[in-house]
Amino acid sequence: MNRSPSRLVQAVYDALNEAEPLESVGFRITVEEQDGTVRLTGNVRTEVHRYLAGKTAAEVPDVKSVQNDLCSDTKLAADVSRALAADPVLATVPFLVESTLGEIRLRTPVVDPCMLDRAVEIARKVPGVVDVDAAAPS
Repeated sequence: MNRSPSRLVQAVYDALNEAEPLESVGFRITVEEQDGTVRLTGNVRTEVHRYLAGKTAAEVPDVKSVQNDLCSDTKLAADVSRALAADPVLATVPFLVESTLGEIRLRTPVVDPCMLDRAVEIARKVPGVVDVDAAAPS
């Protein structure tokens, strides 16, 4: 059974959807609430957007506190890059890592499908990753 969001959750969603620059760049945020504490999870483009989402939620009347567990694309791309560099097989393979609201794109000149599969597997394990696409030159 789907329960409609609480009044406070809806007020936070409304505030996020009206907040500049969040609404103009897009975001993937889930809002949960318990006893006036709001938890934000999902993905935003930058650390500035992460901060602004938390600040916006905190300014909604009746919000007592905010637990900001959002993941920014900036941090996520860096985390995926570090995870790939830490792998002994992939450490010397050059990867361009891009993230858009948690969707990771890996680009590399390496055409070995086993290495690409390994990179995808590693990237998927990084917290905050929603999906992974890997491509080598054709």
